[in-house]
Amino acid sequence: AKFSVDLSHRTMSFGTSFRSDFESVSPYGQDNVIDLPVKQKPVSMRRLFSMAAPDWVFAIWGIIGAIISGAQFPLFALGVSQALVAYYFDWETCKTEIRKIALLFCGAAVVTIVSHTIEHLSFGIIGERLTLRVRERMFG
Repeated sequence: AKFSVDLSHRTMSFGTSFRSDFESVSPYGQDNVIDLPVKQKPVSMRRLFSMAAPDWVFAIWGIIGAIISGAQFPLFALGVSQALVAYYFDWETCKTEIRKIALLFCGAAVVTIVSHTIEHLSFGIIGERLTLRVRERMFG
């Protein structure tokens, strides 16, 4: 019992204790408390990815959504530059070009909503399920 380490004596990753300030004041002094060094293993990314492997379908959908979401900003810049160039044409051509670009921007807005929703939903599901698996292994 002398060398047993209580959970309240261990420290978290930021160096703070699990105990409150009131509990940390011991009536017996600090001499009776023996803190054994806690050796922590480094986190392996391979192990983390292997724990997320059952959700590979969500990862594929998330990556597809992220690629589409990332491609939108360069395409937006291209659309704005095309709109600026359209003002140098004659009036009828300018109107048709601007209408076409406006419709493309409205379509891009719909694609943006869908791609961001797919991306965040997929990665959110992966994160929650991975957190659940890690907690089950830690507390199991």
